[in-house]
Amino acid sequence: MELVSQPMGTTDARVVAGWVYDPPYDFYNVGGTDEAIAELVDGSYRLVQSTDGDVIGFYCVGQSAQVPSGVGAGVYAMGRDVVDVGIGMRPELTGRGLGTTFFAFVVREILRHHPRAQLRLTVATFNKRAIRLYEKFDFRAVAEFEHQGMRFQVMTRSSDVFAHNANES
Repeated sequence: MELVSQPMGTTDARVVAGWVYDPPYDFYNVGGTDEAIAELVDGSYRLVQSTDGDVIGFYCVGQSAQVPSGVGAGVYAMGRDVVDVGIGMRPELTGRGLGTTFFAFVVREILRHHPRAQLRLTVATFNKRAIRLYEKFDFRAVAEFEHQGMRFQVMTRSSDVFAHNANES
């Protein structure tokens, strides 16, 4: 599957904001509020599609990829040249073995713009399938914190290993 990305537009943001995940992944539901849509179009989010126009998911970078309680806990304070990454896949595509292709594309896209960056992501600790995916790309847990009664794990990996692994997928 060939993928492309583009900045998130308002129409796409409304679609993404309406995605509904099954429990326990419903924690990731964005909700269609004006505030949520405004964040999706703030320039930090990109829509990921197949070359035939099928929406696969999205990714974001920077502060949008951070969990607020993690900021307060100081888990995002380490190092320079760190890019925080967040991803979301269309609900009906999750759990179907497409995560490796999707995440490899996201990694390549980010490293194209930030070639020397260390990538960092935050994931709910219950989300074992996402953690397995990230570990496949040599992400390792470096911190944990709690947000609204849920545990989160911060994972990092340097760009040199990413470049190698992302090209293998």
